[in-house]
Amino acid sequence: MLIFSSLLSTALAAPVFIIEDGAPEVDDMVLSLETAGHAVSVSSDFGFLEYEFTGEEVDLEAYDVVIWMDGESSASYSMAEEGQWALHDYVLGGGGVVLFGQNGFNYLAGKNDELGSLIPIRSWWVDVAGWYRPVDEEHPVSEGFSEDSWTVLGGAEIRDSTPSFGLLTWNTYPGWDETFVGSVAFEEGEGRGVQWALWGNAGSPFNQTDWADDDVAMMLDNSVRWAGQGPPRVDTGGPYVVDAGDWVELDGSGSGARGDSELETFTWEVDGLILDDDDVTVMFDTTGYDGPVVLDVVLTVVDDDGRSSTGSTTLFIENAPPDVSDVDCPPEGS
Repeated sequence: MLIFSSLLSTALAAPVFIIEDGAPEVDDMVLSLETAGHAVSVSSDFGFLEYEFTGEEVDLEAYDVVIWMDGESSASYSMAEEGQWALHDYVLGGGGVVLFGQNGFNYLAGKNDELGSLIPIRSWWVDVAGWYRPVDEEHPVSEGFSEDSWTVLGGAEIRDSTPSFGLLTWNTYPGWDETFVGSVAFEEGEGRGVQWALWGNAGSPFNQTDWADDDVAMMLDNSVRWAGQGPPRVDTGGPYVVDAGDWVELDGSGSGARGDSELETFTWEVDGLILDDDDVTVMFDTTGYDGPVVLDVVLTVVDDDGRSSTGSTTLFIENAPPDVSDVDCPPEGS
């Protein structure tokens, strides 16, 4: 039962990327997410579907959350192995992922075997979706729902008695004296993920999850907001090149917080020395250095939730060009 709209949430929206599976219903998902305030991009705008993804088509690091769809025309194929590793590395590095029942069904069928650590719900059993209820209404994935009320959803689901890993956050009840896994929240490396037993996109309207349904929309919004709370992205700029004796600007403005966090501190370190200036951009004086020499530049950013990330680049100090203005040349012909 929906208690209050997620549109009332004060949390900042997340940039979301949907790896599409070819289903037209993704348009309803996009509308649902955009209505909740998220900025959404889809893989078809980059010219690929799920099974065609190699990791080269788009920079996933530009997004807080990836929604991985694996139905429709993509259900019969594995994602390219390079794409699987790209998605896995993205989550390990702090990105969020949201997925559904068909991902678990297809995994058991031998597809996407490099992504098992992102798929806690796995089952061959597909049936009509049951009633859903939070296991812990205090968990952010359950925001707006009550442990005391069942939410009736349409479409299909996979039925797994116990998640392979992660935290059980919702149960699903098929109508007899047994409950199954409704959703699982998990962490992988620095990143987070949420999988729902709901089937996702399907070629049949009987199995299709209704992304326009208010309850489904709020479940999806909650999942994206929780999964998007990863550590900040750090961008040191560079590599930098400067003549010995000159000043150089170090620029960390490409860094950014994820989810509803904000960056709070920037700590610059050059050649093992921590700089006094802690702004997003700082000036560094190379006076006293003789080129050519390469210095390590390290930037650590911390968000207002205390999560940190560290990145590095190099500063190449070249020999200063010779100054010939004061050279005393003998008169011509002497």
